[in-house]
Amino acid sequence: MKRKLVASGIILAAVGCGFVANNIMINKAGQEVTTEILHTLQNYENDSIQIQRLSSEVNGSKIEEQYVIYIIVDGKRADNLPIFFNHTAKIGLFASSINGNFTIVKDKGLAKKFIEEVTTFNDNIAYSFSTIDNNIDLKGEVQVGKIQDGLSYLELGELTFSSVGSSKQFSSTIHLPRLIYNKRDEQYSLSDFTIKSVGGENAPKNTFDIKTGKMSLLDNRYNQSLQVSGFEWNTSLTNEPSATLTADIDIDKLNINIDNVPKDNFDITLNLNVPGIPKSQLKEFSDVLAKGNISNHVVKKQAENILNQLLDNGINGNSFTLKVNDSLAKGSIALAPAKYSEMRPYQKRTQLIENLSAQVDFDLDKSLVQSFPTISPVMHHYFDVSPQDKYTATFKLTNGQPTLNGQPLQ
Repeated sequence: MKRKLVASGIILAAVGCGFVANNIMINKAGQEVTTEILHTLQNYENDSIQIQRLSSEVNGSKIEEQYVIYIIVDGKRADNLPIFFNHTAKIGLFASSINGNFTIVKDKGLAKKFIEEVTTFNDNIAYSFSTIDNNIDLKGEVQVGKIQDGLSYLELGELTFSSVGSSKQFSSTIHLPRLIYNKRDEQYSLSDFTIKSVGGENAPKNTFDIKTGKMSLLDNRYNQSLQVSGFEWNTSLTNEPSATLTADIDIDKLNINIDNVPKDNFDITLNLNVPGIPKSQLKEFSDVLAKGNISNHVVKKQAENILNQLLDNGINGNSFTLKVNDSLAKGSIALAPAKYSEMRPYQKRTQLIENLSAQVDFDLDKSLVQSFPTISPVMHHYFDVSPQDKYTATFKLTNGQPTLNGQPLQ
């Protein structure tokens, strides 16, 4: 009997200690979470927005907060157009996880004005954060109603976005099923638009990909149109001090109608490879753009200084390939290193032209050339015709002097 009482006492004590430990950890996590949320949000502040926390209440495992975003116009905060949003969260057992939601407050501020004067909208942003491995799983949806302005209107599908991972390695996706903009005689439409990025400190490379189903532009005033089907743009940057940038653009079908002359069914592929980019300077440039408005004089000057430093290193081994149906242009561009950042503007322009070298080999199908009659004189004057009945030529740029098949370009 005594053994049972002792065992029961030990179990009760263990459970009691567990509850105490759980409450301590939850209370600690509650304070840390609210601090970290505020710090993370304030990292998004720049010359265009300012973020403040209005209230924060931690009650056991529950967190309730309200924040406000102020828009900065011409360097001044627009206090009459605040955007309020709520943050609620619940801390899991032993503070091992945190599940929360963000929602925009719709009965005051800019959101209320937008609903009253423009259209309705709904939003839902939820996240789950693991305090064990610092991984976050964030998902959100934003639905905006039809925006009408006289004869013009804008229709958007439900925008969805997600992000999974941590700073060490993450994956983010944004998807918009459709966009339709109509302005009297002008029409623009986009379907199945997706942006996906993968990266992080431990990722071998950072990638940024854009993909669309169909895109069209129509101007009835001048009977001009552009239609694109199956557009993909894939970009990657290796995660190393001397990084390599690669970009691949692929268009399944491009149709153009300009001046009542249709040019149909172009299949286009572009591949670009740029090695030797100093990643530290590239990150510095990205951070400057993220923190400030490029129109701001100070931010613009900082961005220009970093770009000048990148130019000082020169460009070596840059290669590209452009394919349009059965026509091909393949070449390379290089820029010799120099102290461009120390030169006066007119000196820099002159030196850049002299230090830039390029070679491009053209192998053009006659059907493509015939689609653009205005370039026929150039083809006949500079290009050769190969045994395969294609127009061929080599473009070279050396010491600022361009030539095509050895002939100076006029």
